[in-house]
Amino acid sequence: MKDILTVFRFTFLTSIRKKSFAIITILFMLILVAGFAIVGALSGSGDGSSAPPAATPVGQRANTCWFADDSGVLPGAVDALNQASTDTQFVAITGADVASYQDQVKSDATKSIVVVSPPAADGQLPGVKAYISDFSGATQIATITDQIRTLYIDARMTAANVPSDVSALTNMSINPDITFFGKSLGGYIIGIVVTMIMFFAIYFYGYIVASSVASEKTSRVMETLVVAVKPSRILIGKCVAMGLQGLLQICIWLITGALAYRAFIPAGFAIGGMPLSLSAFTVPSALLTIVYFVLGFALFAMISSVCGSTVSRAEELQMAMMPSMLISIVSFYVAYLAIVIPGTSTSFKNVVSYIPFTAPFVMPSRLLNETLPAGEVALSLLFLVAMIVLVAALSSRVYTASVLHYGERIKLRNLWKLKA
Repeated sequence: MKDILTVFRFTFLTSIRKKSFAIITILFMLILVAGFAIVGALSGSGDGSSAPPAATPVGQRANTCWFADDSGVLPGAVDALNQASTDTQFVAITGADVASYQDQVKSDATKSIVVVSPPAADGQLPGVKAYISDFSGATQIATITDQIRTLYIDARMTAANVPSDVSALTNMSINPDITFFGKSLGGYIIGIVVTMIMFFAIYFYGYIVASSVASEKTSRVMETLVVAVKPSRILIGKCVAMGLQGLLQICIWLITGALAYRAFIPAGFAIGGMPLSLSAFTVPSALLTIVYFVLGFALFAMISSVCGSTVSRAEELQMAMMPSMLISIVSFYVAYLAIVIPGTSTSFKNVVSYIPFTAPFVMPSRLLNETLPAGEVALSLLFLVAMIVLVAALSSRVYTASVLHYGERIKLRNLWKLKA
């Protein structure tokens, strides 16, 4: 145990003292803060409401729309449209004037013409013909058309003596109070983010573990370490140290992100009308997420360290890491598909939750978005721990046999020929 702690302390202190560790940590913190600040600024005021933009005086507006309604199907439409719009001034013309304004529309994207015609039959809406410079004006015409529809319906209801409070209902929308029994938007997004962070940690820090082993072999430091400490204990000490470094760095980023979220994102913030909150992160789900991170990293870090021990030169590390990277990438995408694809069968999710290589990726998201039986979580953890013990035993043997091997890189099929 003392030897493991010695290797752990040396590896951990060396890694966190590197300038790269501080630079990457601080840089990502700044990116998180800036990202949340931008989202908060775009979402409106701090109380969660966004005040409508102030209307520019009609004569000073950037866009001009010439409006023709010879049939009078929309009495007072120009005044109503000018009142409803904030950036377009509407000018009344006749149908005979349309041709004289078309040249201006062709050469100026801020100009447009809208001609209204009576409904083709009872029970239909008026016809609208628009002239615009190019496709960029289509959005503006769609807004104007919607306003014309509202004005026509209001006029018909007024003519039919429908009370104004009843006619106003046609312009209102219902904002439902939704109770989620499954995924909420916040839990869904956080689940995907946690899965991606898990993959980043396993991929990035696993490579660092392998790189550390390879560099020590290159500098012959490993020969000194092996004299003082058994190779199997070096393996465990390094994996624990790099896992703690990764967990420390990710915790710093998560805390920074949570503080920035609370500082910049207004209450009631929603995406597409659906609220985004951190309510999915309960204490049990957060603790289990950390457990899966630690165990998942331990599993892949041991594989990565063995890959690093098979090379004698740093240039060979990329090729040696292919088995570990391939397993992690395939596991990540299988889990990601189970999380993202709507309607994924429960049986498929259960299968990938029990597979030790995919469980660290899929289970945190499921814990945030589903109510899982305690037995299912326990069984998933049991399989994961059992695989870690098995891989640790195999990795220890291979690591011990290959760590002092120099010369040509050991191929995967020749690992078992080495004597531990």
